[in-house]
Amino acid sequence: TRDDEGNEREATQEDLYPTITLEAVEGSLNSTSPSPDNLAETQVMTSRYMVLVDLSDDSIVAKRDSDVVVNPASMTKILTVLTAVDMIDDLDDTFKISNEAVRYAMENDCSAVGFLEGETVTVRDLIYGTIVCSGADAAVGLAEYCCGGQEAFVEKMNEKAEQLGIGDTAHFTNVVGVYD
Repeated sequence: TRDDEGNEREATQEDLYPTITLEAVEGSLNSTSPSPDNLAETQVMTSRYMVLVDLSDDSIVAKRDSDVVVNPASMTKILTVLTAVDMIDDLDDTFKISNEAVRYAMENDCSAVGFLEGETVTVRDLIYGTIVCSGADAAVGLAEYCCGGQEAFVEKMNEKAEQLGIGDTAHFTNVVGVYD
């Protein structure tokens, strides 16, 4: 890549993945701080991979590397929570964090909430930890709470994927989206 004066330089993130600036769209979600006068205003979106769809007519407004296959770690955790909530009766029920939950997150270099082995947390904390922190320790904890372990829980996730109509394009082997 060259700078404004024609000198060679190393490509920056902005060179590789330029910002897409959008016109304000009523009711849109914000990826940056909105104007206080117009909370529905979308200002800037940045992402390495994306597809932005206008839901009013299903048209693609913007896309970047939309045909690239990526490991869906955080998306997997969304399905983990969707699957778990169908099996949970009491969000205030408690769960004791296992060695497996902590070990799995560490050995696979996953993001983690930081739960400690033997720590007692609520099921609500497991859900929040999975979604808000993208915590593998919390996701494995949810699987253990609901089904005794990842293997049995992943079967339920794949059943849920079928119910949602994504079973033909998605198959899960763990609750955190680690590629194996």
